[in-house]
Amino acid sequence: MKSILYVVRLVKFFCVLCACDFSCKYFMPYERTSIDDCNLRYILPPSSKSLATAIGNPSKPGEFSAIAAIGWIKPGGTVNWNCGGSLIWANFILTAAHCTKDRDTLLPPDVIRIGDLNLYDDREDALVQERTIIRVIRHPLYNTSSVFYDIALLMLNEKVNIYFEVMPTCLWLDDNIPFSKVEAAGWGTSGFGYGKTNILIKAELKLMANKDCESYYSKVASVKNGLIDHQLCAWDKVMDTCPGDSGGPLQHKLIFGDYKVPFLVGVTSFGLSCGNSQPGVYVKVSKFGSWIVETLQQHGERVTAAMFEPLACAGRYFYHRERYGPSIFDIRPHNVQLIWPKQPSPERCSGLLTEPDAVLTTAQCVTLYGTAPTHVKLHGSEVIGIEEIVVHENYTGNLLYNNIAILKLNRSSLHRPDCIEYDMHPLHEIKLFAAGILPQTIYFQNNGERMTGMIDNEQVRFDVSLYENMKCNLSSEFQNKHYCFGVDEFIVPGSCDLLLGGPIEATGLKGMNIFGNDCGFGKPAVALNFVSHKSWLESVILPTKSLRDKSINTDTETDMKFECYGYLIRTRGVVTAASCLRLRSSNPTIVRLGEQGWTNSHLIFRLIEATTVHPRYNETTGEHDIAVIKLKEAIHPFVHLFPVCLWQNTTHSPVHQAIMHSASGVIIPIHPMYNSDCEKRLNRSFTIPGMGCMHTEHESLIVYDKNECLKMQKYKNLDCNTYGRFKAGNPIIWREYNKTGEASFTEFLINIYNYGDCVDGFPLHIVHHIAFYVEWFARVLQ
Repeated sequence: MKSILYVVRLVKFFCVLCACDFSCKYFMPYERTSIDDCNLRYILPPSSKSLATAIGNPSKPGEFSAIAAIGWIKPGGTVNWNCGGSLIWANFILTAAHCTKDRDTLLPPDVIRIGDLNLYDDREDALVQERTIIRVIRHPLYNTSSVFYDIALLMLNEKVNIYFEVMPTCLWLDDNIPFSKVEAAGWGTSGFGYGKTNILIKAELKLMANKDCESYYSKVASVKNGLIDHQLCAWDKVMDTCPGDSGGPLQHKLIFGDYKVPFLVGVTSFGLSCGNSQPGVYVKVSKFGSWIVETLQQHGERVTAAMFEPLACAGRYFYHRERYGPSIFDIRPHNVQLIWPKQPSPERCSGLLTEPDAVLTTAQCVTLYGTAPTHVKLHGSEVIGIEEIVVHENYTGNLLYNNIAILKLNRSSLHRPDCIEYDMHPLHEIKLFAAGILPQTIYFQNNGERMTGMIDNEQVRFDVSLYENMKCNLSSEFQNKHYCFGVDEFIVPGSCDLLLGGPIEATGLKGMNIFGNDCGFGKPAVALNFVSHKSWLESVILPTKSLRDKSINTDTETDMKFECYGYLIRTRGVVTAASCLRLRSSNPTIVRLGEQGWTNSHLIFRLIEATTVHPRYNETTGEHDIAVIKLKEAIHPFVHLFPVCLWQNTTHSPVHQAIMHSASGVIIPIHPMYNSDCEKRLNRSFTIPGMGCMHTEHESLIVYDKNECLKMQKYKNLDCNTYGRFKAGNPIIWREYNKTGEASFTEFLINIYNYGDCVDGFPLHIVHHIAFYVEWFARVLQ
């Protein structure tokens, strides 16, 4: 039986290879010279925020679930609702002390009404609750002739029932009020000269510094000596609080998971002519936290100060709270966890797998315990040892100054690294995400659906905005090295911690979190800018030739049946793999030329004049695994059969190439790898420049069955990717489409396939680069 070499002319190769405008313009060097190469390396597409509210707005159900109307029962049973208050415990209302006596009768109030938006329309009163006031407790320093210490508690005859429209507010007990905007609400008059409103009206106001506010009250005798520290001011150009809103809330809603929780900042106390853009004065609740807790305790309630801490309070009744809207937090466990041998891993420390064998993190994290982490855990399962830790040489412990470290791993990960984007596209124009951790048990939605359980210490991703670096008070020396980012809204303090070493990302990584409170909500956080540290990253990451030499296993079984493939490079010349020819006891004598699937009537046969294996071919190492077949008679080129062009660039090759599946003829994209990446996988160095590795895009994220990989070690022509076999001698080509359209192109032979190898479950395809053999081809075929 005659030996036959099949020469396949792949005219129909790459019908979709260059469908994207960018794909055929990318070329990859054999040796890595830059770290700004992730899209090429992993084949990714490129990348491309006494007082009514004057002029206010009607409130919606649940918006002011703690507000209560305070009333005096008149003869005949009607009620005068002259003040407001806030439910702070199930049977206690916080209000203004001057609301505890009727101005005309000096009698205390009788009743509260809660859960009602319209006090004089009973058509939607099914869930409205009324309670009798059984005790009035004014602050001990309050004097009816004064406007100071204007705060009181009203004890109810029984606790209210808690549901969406009725529940206690939380108290803001920090003297520092970080938010500038607050909300007020009430049923008071709607402006100077107007009558009282029946509908609960809200207004958004801005806080004003007391020293600025005092200028409006310079002629008011009660405050002629100025305001004191338990008072604060708020105002707006068109909205204000007016008579009838006294005792009502001044609040700010904070995000808690996917809910909004009101925090009472102030109690409406007094003001000037309402609705005239003049500030009102409020009692600052933070100054009375101890008095409130002690008063509740004295009247039989089992409360502690800790129960009014932000996280504790927000956690009560959170499932009844007002929904924020679309889910803010997306549960997304981060990829990298740092592991110490004897200490628990800190929840806030993380890292970024930016190289197959390297993790970026903060210098702060790796020096946290005084000892370094020894391992990393990737995607919750893959544990890899740390071989070396490189902390930036200029890191001094200052969180803003070169707070970066690289963890070099003792082997490559099976997972695709995250890509750093080094382009200078204006970040203000693209959507950014940051990473945090929710340390508190929080109920929230995932993808718009309410979860059935609670989460604890969950890692999350959320949208952020980029700010001018001056907003973070960064000095000029740090501004170009960092990003200032955050979310304008505030969250409950302590309900989200920034994930140190976590990503700031768009379509790829832009930076790494280094410090900030509450995940940057309300107050900006700071991230390290990767672009400004690119030179240092390259100095550490780019390869050096230090790998020990180790032969590739090339065992084969001589009884395996192989049919060799080759490629027409001249009218009398065919290139193939030497290893395939050597599998038979004799050289082939005939070639068959034609496309995959051609019938015999269309095929062309030629006798072989000579077979020349490269003189330096080494069966053991696989080096120079290439051979040339010289035909006795030249073929006559026509539209479906003609010699290919040879790629002659010895430093770069196209990123997008293709290879044919030997059995089915399916065309599979295949991509080059850096020699350094391949050498690390193989744990050996290539000793000749014409040898390299490739991978198919389907293998980048998949962990393969190790038994299949062992087979690949035994039979080099076996490939454990999802498409099956490639054979030695398979051509790997690229088409450069001409400007006239896809029907016109120039085809280049880039590589000859040799064999597959599998290291750590990752298939590698060993090839020889045609460019290094062009002169040898010419000598053989002359």
